[in-house]
Amino acid sequence: MRTDYYLYAVTFMVMALLSCDLATHSVAEDPKDGTCREVEFLISPAQLQAYLKEGVDLSVIEVSPIDQFQLGHIPAAQSLWRPDYTDASYPYGGMRAPHDQLERLMIKSGVNEHNLLVLYDRKGNVDAARLRWLLEISGKKDVYILDGGLHSWMSEGYA
Repeated sequence: MRTDYYLYAVTFMVMALLSCDLATHSVAEDPKDGTCREVEFLISPAQLQAYLKEGVDLSVIEVSPIDQFQLGHIPAAQSLWRPDYTDASYPYGGMRAPHDQLERLMIKSGVNEHNLLVLYDRKGNVDAARLRWLLEISGKKDVYILDGGLHSWMSEGYA
């Protein structure tokens, strides 16, 4: 039964995305009325590059294992990976870190309540999206995901 629910949810999300104009990045279908709208938490590679050049107060985090991060990353980015924001007190993995652990991790990473935070990963932003969700439910505002992840950054010539 649970598998059927996930299959339905994934199918719905794919159909919603395909019904929007895919030539325009950062859009999604509004489930209430079926119209396409801007996705407010995505940032384009061009916008991130402009912020980096302008010296905007921001932190950039690549959500990947350190060995992948060391192969190349966005300038000024730091690396975080799942064990960094997982609660190790459980006998099984994958449980979200408590608020205070996540807060300490963000402070250690140079993230504060006033700066922008841009997350990305190397595989479709699924790990970046999960970390964004964890931060959002912990109260962090201004958390963005790089539209297209590292691949998009590199393909637009910013590598």
